[in-house]
Amino acid sequence: REKVLNVDSDILPTYNALYKTYSRGAGYLDALYMHLNQHFTKRTIKNEWCDHYMHSIEKVKKFEKVQDLAMNIWRDEMIEKVHEPLVSAVLQDITRDRRGVAQY
Repeated sequence: REKVLNVDSDILPTYNALYKTYSRGAGYLDALYMHLNQHFTKRTIKNEWCDHYMHSIEKVKKFEKVQDLAMNIWRDEMIEKVHEPLVSAVLQDITRDRRGVAQY
C-alpha cells in the first residue's frame, strides 16, 4: 500500500505491477495448498455429517480457498484503503483516453 501511495506520478502502472505480482503469488500458494483446499473441507463434512448436517454445511461454507482469501485481503488492503487515489487515477486515464492522449 505504501508503494502505491508514495508514487509521485501516475499510480496505475505501479498498482498494476503490484497486483500482477500479488495475484501470481496467490495462485502459486493456492496450487501449493490445493491439497488442503480439497481435503480439509471434505474431511470436515465427513466428520460432522452424523452430528449436525445443516450446521456442518454452514461451517464449511465459511472456508475459503487460499487464492480467494488472498484476493479478499487484496481488496481490504489495496482497494478499500487506496480507494481515493486509485479512482482518481482511473478517472484521469479515462479523460485522457477520451481526449485521444497517448497512454503507456
